[in-house]
Amino acid sequence: MRKIIATDYDGTLAQGGIHPHVVEAIERFRAAGNLFGVVTGRDRRGSIDAFRSEGKFGFDFVLALNGAMAFDADANMLYAVPVDGGQKYGDTTLSRALIKRVWELTGYFTGIAFADGTRLDICPYMPEGGKIKWAHVMPFEDLEKDVFAKADSFAQINTFCDTEADAKRVTAILQEEFRGYVNPLQNGTCIDIPTAGMDKGRAVADYAAKMGVSEENIYTAGDNYNDIAMLERFNGCAMTGGVDAAKAVSKYVCKDIAEVVDLVMGK
Repeated sequence: MRKIIATDYDGTLAQGGIHPHVVEAIERFRAAGNLFGVVTGRDRRGSIDAFRSEGKFGFDFVLALNGAMAFDADANMLYAVPVDGGQKYGDTTLSRALIKRVWELTGYFTGIAFADGTRLDICPYMPEGGKIKWAHVMPFEDLEKDVFAKADSFAQINTFCDTEADAKRVTAILQEEFRGYVNPLQNGTCIDIPTAGMDKGRAVADYAAKMGVSEENIYTAGDNYNDIAMLERFNGCAMTGGVDAAKAVSKYVCKDIAEVVDLVMGK
């Protein structure tokens, strides 16, 4: 029976690089007719485009932006689940309210990933003497209308905080204030914000259903808070260096993806 391994990338598949024995294990798993892929908070440029151009490991699918965008190994988009940023929120729109609130809570940039694969980074200030690559830097009130016109539909917003404690606090505030609109997820010091109801668990379930793989044959691997949904829902394999919350919901604890492959293949 065909199986799936769906793994987080940073800190899970890539642990200071991807070791040759991990690559060998992945190829052994795929050669047996199974499906291997990455589920990540990264956008298209940082995931499917990078993985294909770098060629460091073989894969069958990539679920980017915590599942808001899905790709096959040839970079064909399987689906996208955007946020309706233009919908009314109080006396403004969701995108305006959400971006402004993120700035108020963090003081850092807001990265907006769109369903067409492009990205826009906007920042409330320019650090003196510093540079922000790829950023549109302007005060909130001076944002041009076409910026928010584009943000009327986006796949995910992301930002970051100084500490994990700050990220946990801000994530909780955003979850409460924007409940039913988006699903803020903590990822270390980062915060990923896809649409309501979207997380890595749902993403893996949707892909597996499309491929006709039953849930008992799905194994997931991760190390951080935004991996919990998929670790808890399927046969979770937390990394030994992962957060305790990820280990608590997982069925197994493994040191790397090679060990996950050996586990799944019964070695």
